Amino acid sequence: MRKILNYGLVACLTAAFVFAGCKKDDDEGQNAETQNILPKKVSKIVETVERTFEETSKTSIYIYYFDENGKLIKDESFYNGELEESVIYQYTENSIKYDDVTCNVEKGRISQLVYDEDETTVKFNYSADGYLASYLFIYEYKGETYSSEMKYTYENGNVVELENKGEDYIVKYSYGQTLNNLNVDLFYIYEDLMPFTGYFGKRVKNLPSSMVGMSVEDGKTEVDKTTTFTYIYDGEYLTKIEESQGDDYKRTYEIFY
Repeated sequence: MRKILNYGLVACLTAAFVFAGCKKDDDEGQNAETQNILPKKVSKIVETVERTFEETSKTSIYIYYFDENGKLIKDESFYNGELEESVIYQYTENSIKYDDVTCNVEKGRISQLVYDEDETTVKFNYSADGYLASYLFIYEYKGETYSSEMKYTYENGNVVELENKGEDYIVKYSYGQTLNNLNVDLFYIYEDLMPFTGYFGKRVKNLPSSMVGMSVEDGKTEVDKTTTFTYIYDGEYLTKIEESQGDDYKRTYEIFY
């Protein structure tokens, strides 16, 4: 199971904080009615992360398995070819649990996540029209309590900005024509919220072509990192996503049906 750090927090938080996600047990969270969802079902997504540091390369692989209804049922993590962990997801009417993580589900949407190992709580808020509006991290580190709020801005059915309100950091999104139209909602993989797929209210329309993280100081912005995405298709079906943040970090997602 991947331990996850939000994109906007990577450059902002000095306290090391990680969390992992969840997947919904019915179709409500997918909001398929807002998109022309393609009929083939995603069965597996393989994520490969390659990092290079001082000419040393490391590879991590995460495999996510879905049932015929698009529900995440298992994930596996490998590091340099060795299996590190295999996780089974357990579902009840109002919660999803795995390891020491509990996701509370209300009206088909994640309302709160509790990650006991790191004494972390994440609270999610939604707009009147059903989009994920913001989420608040509350976490303990070395006996101190920290919090950080992430707020979304939308235009034409897409996220155009994510703001870390407490850390003077924003992420800007750009789009091409790539639709978010598989039975599994892929948008939040770009913030490393992959296993939450389908739990974040109304779907955004497109998948981004790039994300630019920027620090803000005295009203001026400075680019911290730029992430670009390439989408590869077999006919109308997305089969691979290539993510790049420069020569020392690359990530791909292979999608199987």
